[in-house]
Amino acid sequence: KIRHDEKLQTYLNRTKLNIGTLPPEGRERTEITVSNIAAKICSDLALPKHIIDKAAAHARRILRASRGAKHRVTLNEAAVAGVICACKESRHPYSLKRIAEAVGMDPNGVYRLLARISRFYQLPQGIISPERYVRFIGARLANRGIDPHYLSLTEQYACSLLRMEGEAASKAPLFAAAEALVAADERMAHRIGRERIAEEIGAVANGSFTKSVRRLKNSQVTPPVEAMEYLIQAFWED
Repeated sequence: KIRHDEKLQTYLNRTKLNIGTLPPEGRERTEITVSNIAAKICSDLALPKHIIDKAAAHARRILRASRGAKHRVTLNEAAVAGVICACKESRHPYSLKRIAEAVGMDPNGVYRLLARISRFYQLPQGIISPERYVRFIGARLANRGIDPHYLSLTEQYACSLLRMEGEAASKAPLFAAAEALVAADERMAHRIGRERIAEEIGAVANGSFTKSVRRLKNSQVTPPVEAMEYLIQAFWED
C-alpha cells in the first residue's frame, strides 16, 4: 500500500517541484497570472527590467487591496494599473495609450480605472518631467529613419525651450514634450513634421497643440549653433 507521503513525493517528482513546495492555490495562482500579464505588457513596450519587477509587485498589491475593499478589478485592469504605477514611481516616461492598447483596453477608460483604484490603493505621485518625455518620444522617432544628428539637435533645442518657456506648454508632460519637439523642428528645418510627433503620442496634429506650439516658436531661445547647416539647407530647398 502506497503511503500518503509517497504519493506526494511522486506528484512532486512528476511536476518537477522541490520537496516542501506545493502547487499554487487560488489567490496565489491569480497573483502569478496578474504578474505575468504585467510583465508581458512591459516586455511588449520594451520597458526595463526594474519596471517589470515593480509593475508585477504593484499589480499583486492592487489585487490584494481590491479584495479587502471589496472592489472588483480584473486581472488586466490590475496589470495595467501596476505598469503605470511602476513607471510613475520610477519616473520613467510612458504612454498610457500604448499600455492600454497592449491589453485591448480603451485608453479613456484607463483614467476612470485609476480613479476607481485610487479609492482603495495609494497610487504613486511621482512627476515625470517633460524633458524626459522629449527623449522618450525621440527614441520612438529614431526608429522611423530620421537623421539621428538632426533628431538629437531637435531634442536638445526642445529641452531648451521647455526650460525657458515651460509655462507656454501644456500641463501634461507628454503633450508638453511633443509641443516642444514640434516647435523645435519647425524653428529648425522641419524634417520631422508635427504629424509624426502627434502620432507617437496618439494625438491629432492640427487640433491638439497648435496654440502652444505657436507660443513656443515665438520664444527668444535660439536653435543650437550646430543646427545652422540644416537651417541653411532648408532655406535653399525652399
